[in-house]
Amino acid sequence: PVVLQLAWVDYVIVSVTLGASQLGLYLIAFNLSSWPVALLSGPVRRVALAGFARLVASEEVLVRTFERTLVMLIAITLPACALLAILATPLIRWLYTLKFAPAAVALPGLMALAIARMLTDFGYDFMVAKGRVRLTLGLQATWLALLIPTLTIGAHLDRIRGVGICHAILAIGVMTPLYVAMLGR
Repeated sequence: PVVLQLAWVDYVIVSVTLGASQLGLYLIAFNLSSWPVALLSGPVRRVALAGFARLVASEEVLVRTFERTLVMLIAITLPACALLAILATPLIRWLYTLKFAPAAVALPGLMALAIARMLTDFGYDFMVAKGRVRLTLGLQATWLALLIPTLTIGAHLDRIRGVGICHAILAIGVMTPLYVAMLGR
């Protein structure tokens, strides 16, 4: 069976709602938004689950390690994401030419999404290591259920910029607080 990943939902919505040319611009912005997370926090996430699993016997050490690593990830990822959001237009013009500059409108919202995804993905690793797999599945299902109508509204209101903004609102305003609440348990 084909599994529809959370990241693909926006591609389908943009394609169906706005067409192929807007999808192409959106994909450029989405690709750029993934750079900081893939390059900076990606290597940490590759070992996080195994590291947390080794520390699960000592709750105090596990929590302290999680907190320290999260602060480090935020310290290196947040400035990179902010810089990409601020420099969206000149960066896209330089990398892809002036023709693709309209993709820049989606990048600020997608950079906010990238930050939220880094936080929630790291929280996901922590919860899985603690054996809270059903909880993480429930959070992912909630995100997917909210994503479809939210991004559809964003596409209708403000095209790819609206999709980026709605991604950010959902990720930062709803899902990150849900993850924080679950981690607090």
